[in-house]
Amino acid sequence: MKSILVFFVGCILLCHLGCASPRSISVSNLNEMDATYEQGVAILKSEKTHGVVLRILSTSFSNETRELPALLVGFANGSDHSIDFSTQNISCRSGDRVVKVYTFDELETKIKREAALLAFALAMNSASQSMAASMPQQTYSSGTVSAYGSGGYAHGSYSGYSTTYNPAASAAAQAQINANTMNMMTAVASSRNIQLNSLSSLLRRNTVSPGEFVSGVVKLHAEDIVAGQPLRLVVSLGSEQHEFIFDISKR
Repeated sequence: MKSILVFFVGCILLCHLGCASPRSISVSNLNEMDATYEQGVAILKSEKTHGVVLRILSTSFSNETRELPALLVGFANGSDHSIDFSTQNISCRSGDRVVKVYTFDELETKIKREAALLAFALAMNSASQSMAASMPQQTYSSGTVSAYGSGGYAHGSYSGYSTTYNPAASAAAQAQINANTMNMMTAVASSRNIQLNSLSSLLRRNTVSPGEFVSGVVKLHAEDIVAGQPLRLVVSLGSEQHEFIFDISKR
């Protein structure tokens, strides 16, 4: 039973951690517009009927949820009527591969699901350790003996297991296991809450009046992004498209 629990917990932890695959993102020379810089951060501006501005929030990313590629996208409505603007206006490709653009609801669900899975794995691991701590301990011993009697010398060997149980030691071990598990559970909950709070800056649906500007953070599904392939992000506003190109490299 213990080996099954350990295997099961290991599978959950591997699924949670995955392959980090750290990569770097930078502005490509293939862009039609030139980048400007603010405190070393590249900013791209595309101006047609409407204006779209984009900046890279972090030059490195990985497959882990807290390290997904993040871009700040802003939209200025240059028309004479109101326009709804959200992640539905944004598409992305890595080479020929479509890259998922997360909505607020999708990312919120992802964060909660991963935290729940990790908490479950920790609970299962704690149960496995508690089972081991509560089991009697077996000790193996072996050796040889010799004796002298009226018949001369006699020799022999022995081996076997002895079983002992120390209730106090078992209780102390289980108490430590419970304390460690509670600390890790608290850390998981804290990390989940920090990530959920950060979602307040994500781009959501906005109705933008003529002459007004709105912006929000856009996060991409990193597993879809291939190093060495150009990453093309397109903002579509009716028939008008604004394309931004990035280089992706392994770190």
